[in-house]
Amino acid sequence: MRKAKFECEYSFVIATSGGMAGASLQVMQKLATQSGRRFDYMDDAVTVDNTMSQASIEKQIAQKVDSNFEPKITEIVKNIAARKQNPDKKAGAITSLFTTIVSRIPNYENVPKKFSIDSKCNKCTICTKVCPSGNITVNDDVSFGKSCTGCLACLHNCPKNAMHMKRERSAVRWRNPDVSLDEIIKANNRMNEMEDVQCGEH
Repeated sequence: MRKAKFECEYSFVIATSGGMAGASLQVMQKLATQSGRRFDYMDDAVTVDNTMSQASIEKQIAQKVDSNFEPKITEIVKNIAARKQNPDKKAGAITSLFTTIVSRIPNYENVPKKFSIDSKCNKCTICTKVCPSGNITVNDDVSFGKSCTGCLACLHNCPKNAMHMKRERSAVRWRNPDVSLDEIIKANNRMNEMEDVQCGEH
């Protein structure tokens, strides 16, 4: 956010989460403001929680895939198309407290220590391609650096289900069915290549 440059008349930020978005939208707006920008519209939507150590993916899919996620996304799309203004969306006291507490836990840098690779791994390098921070290297072994953000894209997109977390609550993996593996990889490539983020008409 501090490095990005936005060149557009209308900008928005959408947060997705498995339970609550916390004050993530407000944090984004604060970062934008510090850089002399301001988002016009902000909103959030709850979807499947893919945090393996905290959620059973089977239960999450059963509870949420057919819930109100799609209607919420449809509403957000309509609001953006209509250029709705909602720059001061507030976060409740509990969600703000949650964000404050979580942001102070230095756990992300330790996430790779919780990963293990089993014998099903065929060194396909998909994990390296979906990692947004370039934190994974595949040679004779799969190794992790120190820039892991804890997004778990590597774990959920492994075609052999060869990557695991300690104390994971499910062997099931999940990726939004509307987002392809190819789209994730291309998005990462664009992020790595671009120094500026330019907003188009959409």
